[in-house]
Amino acid sequence: GVSTGVVFVRPQTMMVTLSRIVQQGLLGARNIIQEHLEGPAREIYKELFYQHESVNALSAQAEASRASLQRMIGTFLQKVPASKVLNDGVSRSDIDIVVGVIEESMPRALNSLLFGDMLQALLIQVQALKASMEEEAAAMSALMKANQMSMQMMAAVPAIFFVGGVVYTLRRAILWVLQEPAFPRRNFNQLLRGTERLLIAGSQQNEGGLATGASDEEASNKELAADLQWGNLCLLVHKMQTLLRTINISNESKIDLRADLDLLVSVKPSVESKRFLLDSLITQLPHIS
Repeated sequence: GVSTGVVFVRPQTMMVTLSRIVQQGLLGARNIIQEHLEGPAREIYKELFYQHESVNALSAQAEASRASLQRMIGTFLQKVPASKVLNDGVSRSDIDIVVGVIEESMPRALNSLLFGDMLQALLIQVQALKASMEEEAAAMSALMKANQMSMQMMAAVPAIFFVGGVVYTLRRAILWVLQEPAFPRRNFNQLLRGTERLLIAGSQQNEGGLATGASDEEASNKELAADLQWGNLCLLVHKMQTLLRTINISNESKIDLRADLDLLVSVKPSVESKRFLLDSLITQLPHIS
């Protein structure tokens, strides 16, 4: 009773464990595909067929800040004397004028901050810094978007190798379950050579029996050996006929090969004729299409 219980419980526990392993493997495979294949594929699709709203928004914001800065500077320059605009006869840039006003206001900073132009000049500097930062952010975002497809393709490479490995493993597993060899033409050639060795061994036994004479016991053993040889020959031919279905050749070539295989188990052809036929098949097999 105890041993019977162990026999029936252990397979059930093993099946539960295998089921959990398979479920965890499928879950991990699905996560890998979603993160490294499906996600990058969506990003590549968006990159090709959709506009980059974030880049356009940043560029628009930077242009708006730059336009606001120009308006602020234009309003500020209306109150600046012409002598401050020119520096040794050369026109100064707008930001240089603003900086110059701040430098001139430093000795009386509090008075200039409350009653002068220093506060307005400081606000212009802050706006200039804001516009520059937004332009740099827009340029960086555009650069990242330009390289996003390459990065997504690089991120998808491990998933592609993983999916390829899984497909190859599943294919080999299915072939193993269905007992279909991965290299049918090579296995077919090996069966042909095994059939040839079987015919050679049978002909040598027949020659030995004819040379020495045979008693009743020897004749019985010879008949048994002939039956075994015939059974092995039929088995090899049956394997080759089954394997012939998996070889990628034309139907006409398959019909011709089946006819040749039928001759191997026929009674009429001699052993030498069968060996000649096998040599011909072994030679022509790599070139049959």
